Amino acid sequence: MKRIKKRRAFELCWNERRALAVVDSPFAVGLKYAFHDAESSRLVLVIDLMMGGDLKYWLSQHKCFGFEASRYYAARTLLGLKALHDRDFVYRDVKPENMLVDEHGRVRLSDLGLAEEPASPRRRTTQVHSELKGASGTPGYMAPEMLRREVYDHRVDYFSLGCMVVEFIVGVCPFRTRDAAHWGGRKKKKKKKKQDTEDRALRKQAKKEDARANMARAALEMAPDLTQDVWKEGLGPAAKAFCKALLHKDPSKRLGSNGVKDILDHAFFGGLDLDEVLADAVEPPFAPGKAINAKDAESIGDFASLGDDVPLSDGDFDTERWNYVSPDAYQAEVVWLLQWEEEKRGPRTRVEAVAEKASSACVLS
Repeated sequence: MKRIKKRRAFELCWNERRALAVVDSPFAVGLKYAFHDAESSRLVLVIDLMMGGDLKYWLSQHKCFGFEASRYYAARTLLGLKALHDRDFVYRDVKPENMLVDEHGRVRLSDLGLAEEPASPRRRTTQVHSELKGASGTPGYMAPEMLRREVYDHRVDYFSLGCMVVEFIVGVCPFRTRDAAHWGGRKKKKKKKKQDTEDRALRKQAKKEDARANMARAALEMAPDLTQDVWKEGLGPAAKAFCKALLHKDPSKRLGSNGVKDILDHAFFGGLDLDEVLADAVEPPFAPGKAINAKDAESIGDFASLGDDVPLSDGDFDTERWNYVSPDAYQAEVVWLLQWEEEKRGPRTRVEAVAEKASSACVLS
């Protein structure tokens, strides 16, 4: 369950609510319910429970994934992106942290707050903003055309996918390396005199901002480092070609510019039955189990520490538009409740069973 302060990132809330409601895919988290909690003044999204943490956590545990695991995760990510793109959404934030893992090891796209809809043939008469423009996402994963403030489309997601697959294989995003963080930056001489705590904090913040700016320049100018020995082993050559094609700085020449089929047909996915992936018939690389998989409690969050709410006027928020009930989720819960009541009640006599069959029915469709 995701709880969000109404005033905080209000537009992102609506983006996520809208995208979750229309994208029905086993490769993206599903929305069960959306409602407004008037007592706490919060918007609530009830989504699929993913007990396995995220791929950022598992990368921190394993340092990197093997080719088979990387290919499996890339395939599921790509199919999740396809589901969004088919509904005219551009995801804009592909990264390991946003790939959630269930208890069986299957991954799904999550955190759709940055997903946006550029103009499409079926929406041009109603879409206020006819194009996507401007940087959005996470430094190091953003595509060059986005950083250049050019008009962009779903191909920015393929660039980010390339960054993430490199990270799966070598353990670090190609544009979040030490070299990228210092790309084009000037080395400043250290001051000999001692700085107080406030000065150190300011310098630390400035250093982070410089690193973000340098990573953006690196994505625009730097060729990704794919020289490690791992690229020469097993699926390495195909994986290297796959990542280089996704990381092309010209979106018109990027793998996927002619459609997602070009990506799915790449040699990197050779030997992987994508029909079986679609059917969830491919065994995941590992199963995390039902334990909560996170580095610490801060990764999970504390609802009590979210702070004071900022009330909105009646004109700021349409509760009815926000509220949502998934028919499938509701029906599944009705069935579960009936089964639970059946088990709790225990075995019935033959007379009770005949009487109930003649007098009652449950319609779920």
